[in-house]
Order: sequence, then C-alpha cells, then structure tokens
Amino acid sequence: MKGIRSDNGIEFKNAILDYFFAEKGILRQYSAARTPQQNNIAKRQNRTLIDAARTMLCDSKLPVFFWAEAINTTCYFQNCVLINKQYMKTPYEILYGHKPMVTHFRIFGCPCMLVHLESTPKYNSKVDDCYFVGYAGRTTYRFYNKSTKHIVESFDVHWM
Repeated sequence: MKGIRSDNGIEFKNAILDYFFAEKGILRQYSAARTPQQNNIAKRQNRTLIDAARTMLCDSKLPVFFWAEAINTTCYFQNCVLINKQYMKTPYEILYGHKPMVTHFRIFGCPCMLVHLESTPKYNSKVDDCYFVGYAGRTTYRFYNKSTKHIVESFDVHWM
C-alpha cells in the first residue's frame, strides 16, 4: 500500500487532496501538531529543493517571478536524478518502472528560439526569442517568450 506522511498544515488538508488520495488508494498520515522534530525528512527535502531552485534562478539571472518555474524544474530534475538509498533507484524509476531519459535536460534560463508552427505572414519572423523555464512533459518544454511576455509550451525550439 502506498502512503504519504505530512504535517498538519492546511496546505495538505483539503477536499481536493482527500479525493485524489482516496481515488489512487494512497494512505494519508499526519504528524502530531506542533512537533517539528517529526518533520525532519520533509523539511530537509524541501530545503534541498528550495536551495537548488534558488541556485538555478540566480545562475540564470532571470527575475524572481520565475520562482515557481524554478521550483517545478528542480523537482522534475531531482525526481529523475537523485537516488533513493532504500531502493537504489530514482523516484522516477520507482514510479514508472524504467530509468528516465536525461538527454532532453537543458540549463534553466538558457536562451533559445521558439519556432512558429502556424503560418505567419510572408515577412514576419517565424521564430521568437525565449528563455527555457521548465519541462511540460518528456518531449515538451516550457519557455518564456520575450516578445509576448507569456510562458508557452512547445517542442519546436532551436537551442542557442
């Protein structure tokens, strides 16, 4: 049986998560209130995640409002790379039963050009300058389009 352990924080106690965990057959356990000593592993993992995201964000020189994208990218990366000592496998391997492909990994914040698939007028540009800000799947990336100032998902990109 699968299980998840968390503190009594309100972010973990809501009807949406209750329904999701019940649907997936996941057992929920909560630590006692006001006992941070029971949360050492979770706090250490969160600190590792936040430190890695902060490093990626600082190294990329992107603005702070990309914080959530940096956290998501860090989480995806760590699930594909960090080994669980108990199973000697990555979390991705444990969940999907095979090793993750890492050939699609890119440097957070690296510049790239996003190719337009839809037809554009004859003299308009067919590419936009973008920054890589994360993964939307195994073959799809997330980009910040500098001209539209929106985050878009695509797989048609030219890396610089």
